[in-house]
Amino acid sequence: MRFALIGYPIDYSLSPFIHQQFAAQFDVKMDYHLIPTEIENLSAVIKQLISEQYLGINVTQPHKQSILKYVNHQSDTVKKVKAANTIAFREDEIHAYNTDGKGFYNAIKYYVGSSLENKNILLIGAGGVAKSILPELIKLNASTIKLLNRSVNKSQDLLRQYQGVALYQANDNYDYIINATTLAYYQLPVNFPHLEFRDKIIFDSTYAHQQSKCQRFMKLYQPEAVYNGVAMLVEQAACAFTIWHGLTPEIQPVLKNIERYHATLKYSL
Repeated sequence: MRFALIGYPIDYSLSPFIHQQFAAQFDVKMDYHLIPTEIENLSAVIKQLISEQYLGINVTQPHKQSILKYVNHQSDTVKKVKAANTIAFREDEIHAYNTDGKGFYNAIKYYVGSSLENKNILLIGAGGVAKSILPELIKLNASTIKLLNRSVNKSQDLLRQYQGVALYQANDNYDYIINATTLAYYQLPVNFPHLEFRDKIIFDSTYAHQQSKCQRFMKLYQPEAVYNGVAMLVEQAACAFTIWHGLTPEIQPVLKNIERYHATLKYSL
């Protein structure tokens, strides 16, 4: 059975390692490849994957929205957030799913349990990941959820969808920062110089960070802790694995192996 991740760039991706770990839990024989795909090659790559009898793919930037032009069926979540990260090829039809939101929700519960209740949350970003995260974030019963994005128009689109979410204003109070942009958290001060990071807890949706830059960020801006996107990656991958195979993998052993061999899940001073 053949599966792949498409996107660009993807050379850093842990997805093959994760899916092979899942497959081993069930003795499933599964080939999972990285296929770097620039935007102008997307259509040709999809045709090639179908011709080579791939059963499914994961989709990352910059294709989460553009992939929808090629699908026959969209899950309810995909219809709502207008982005997909998981594709299943079934009987000459292409089915699109989005597991980012559920992956985020499960990761947050893994990291902090219910401690986001009655807290003030700042969500940075208004793209496909933010659209997936926001409805799950609302379920965590935060006191306030504020939205910050470089494009105010994109932010307004999300605000019209979700009552109770407001635009971030200077000097708003927040306890947690959730980075749903493609910027690593150590790039956030450059793009949002007015933000305060000291003693805040940061959740990042991405994970391909250079250790030296992470340490420099921690020393300079002194957040209480930074959680990278590894747990979210594993959780959303588990949802994709279930879509493809009808099997529910165990998360904890995979997270432990990733932390042992590949990445740190949490940075703190």
